[in-house]
Amino acid sequence: MFGAGTHRSGGERGVSLYQQTHAVRVRRPGKCVPTLITYERQGMAMSSVDAQTRSITGGVDTHRDFHVVAALDGIGGLLGTESFATTPAGYKQLHSWLCRHGELVRVGVEGTGSYGAGLTRYLMTHRIDVAEVCRPNRQMRRRRGKSDPVDAVAAARAALAGEVSVPKTRSGNVEAIRALMVARRSARSQIIEARCQLRHLVFCAPDDIREGFDRPELVKGFV
Repeated sequence: MFGAGTHRSGGERGVSLYQQTHAVRVRRPGKCVPTLITYERQGMAMSSVDAQTRSITGGVDTHRDFHVVAALDGIGGLLGTESFATTPAGYKQLHSWLCRHGELVRVGVEGTGSYGAGLTRYLMTHRIDVAEVCRPNRQMRRRRGKSDPVDAVAAARAALAGEVSVPKTRSGNVEAIRALMVARRSARSQIIEARCQLRHLVFCAPDDIREGFDRPELVKGFV
């Protein structure tokens, strides 16, 4: 027996039980409520549109044999992390993986002048905005932990916040001058080392040989 105001027919009770078990929406008099399937279809369509229009910022933690990359949306939400080989094929896969999440607007790369030089050249060739990201300070690393995905996410967040600098291109006249300077410094250090070795050999040589190298300019003339 039901009290006043609590009487329910068997049909309404059956509909309520079906609604609870199958999670569908029931149309009530005077209202037109879309079904759950309609909401699901709309949600799938909205997700597809968002993936095409949302801006993506990437962050890369560079290494010698592989790079770890993270993707963030426009408000800093993490979309995923992945690792790719440091080869032309790996650069292409990394680029495609980032573009799969939306419109790629910027990539923050650690070490654009060292391990990240190849990736930086590849992204710039495809007209992607690349920024040099500094490594996080030790206090931040101690709080958040040290791992490649964490560093990649930190690089992406720094790029999204604008805490970046101009990347090193490693090409053109600047790269040519850098190669010449490296060769010059290497040759200069070898000359100094050779002079020191010859001078110490003269110190231990017999007297008749040492007398011929008393003047420093003679030692310089040999190297």
